[in-house]
Amino acid sequence: PDSPPITSGDRHRERQTWALSIAYYGPASSSFTWQREAPETTVLGILQVAIQPLLAGRHNVILANAGRTDAGVSATGQLLTFYSWEPIDPEALRTAINSAAPSVLRLRAAQLVPRSFHATFGAAWRRYVYILPCRERGSSEGGGDEPTAAEVDAQLAPLVGAPLDYAALGRGLPKGKNTVTTLLHASASEVSLPAGGQRAGTVRAIRIDVTGDRFIRRQVRCLVATAVLAARSNPGDERTLLRMATCGDQQQSAPAAPALGLCFAEAGY
Repeated sequence: PDSPPITSGDRHRERQTWALSIAYYGPASSSFTWQREAPETTVLGILQVAIQPLLAGRHNVILANAGRTDAGVSATGQLLTFYSWEPIDPEALRTAINSAAPSVLRLRAAQLVPRSFHATFGAAWRRYVYILPCRERGSSEGGGDEPTAAEVDAQLAPLVGAPLDYAALGRGLPKGKNTVTTLLHASASEVSLPAGGQRAGTVRAIRIDVTGDRFIRRQVRCLVATAVLAARSNPGDERTLLRMATCGDQQQSAPAAPALGLCFAEAGY
């Protein structure tokens, strides 16, 4: 529904602009973006329902975000902004969000920002982290062909620092979409993580960090999968990934890696 018109009394109020740092577990929601069929199961839908009562019916909540994530992708530092003509108590805001869906999302921080601040248009970079479990070498699952973190890292290095056309890594892009992005950082390293469940000790994994000025749809997940493919198929040529990622042909890149391993870490302003 349309927002109620702003009255003369509202014009004398100081409009507040809030910035929210949100963490959410992707698999616990149906998607990040609002869905008309079931808005209450999406990250944005949950936030809208939580914040709307704090606006005293003066207007509908409008949320902007640093980066829209695929269904199933998690976040530790998604940045969102919204405005309010009604003064909002910070503790009331924190309580409303954290009680809305505790198993899905949590508010990490909230602060008032200048009116001109915008989560989407103000972001200079976005950082993602992908956790790729390692198969034990020599296992029946083909672990002997598994590339090392150093081999994946070597494939990522040539992509950093220059604007490149990553159309080959995009999926479901609208016609005419700008597919040029600049990777500011891309690296892979081996890490040890708690085994979890009933198992004790730790498990090995490859952590892939990617920071860019912007990303196209599915770019990070396809980049991860294609980097692994390049390192596995041609480990002696450290420019294999560069050629595959910038050739313009999606058939030359790997299918997107599972959403479960990807996390939106933070955005910079």
